[in-house]
Amino acid sequence: MELVVSIILMGIIGTIVFTIMANQSMTFNRVFNQTDAIFDARNTMRILRTDIRNLDFENIVKMESGDLQFNNDSGNLVKYEVSGGSLLRNGTSILDDLNENPFTFLNSDKDATSSTDSVRFFQVRLSVTRNNESVLVEEMIFARN
Repeated sequence: MELVVSIILMGIIGTIVFTIMANQSMTFNRVFNQTDAIFDARNTMRILRTDIRNLDFENIVKMESGDLQFNNDSGNLVKYEVSGGSLLRNGTSILDDLNENPFTFLNSDKDATSSTDSVRFFQVRLSVTRNNESVLVEEMIFARN
């Protein structure tokens, strides 16, 4: 009788311990996925910020919500485009699992514009989903030139 009671108690304790460990594992995975996505989005934003801040408005070649092309100070074409959920810079993927087109172009009143003559701000919105965990990194960048 004592053996049966001890086996039942060990089973209950084992089930509780297993449940706690499984929950901890799921929480760790969720936090890791969010941290990984935020890290990638912030690194991408840093690259975009550097390029856009040094941008001369006269050198903009193309402005669309999923496509930004301009010539940098060296005269080289810099091309950002969304392809298959990835943000590419000159054909190289810099961010995967993108949910939407990242660019909105704003005039001095911060209203959306499609004219290269009136654009003053670039609103960049990087919405990323990894393993059903979504993160959003958003920034309004002023081009200095």
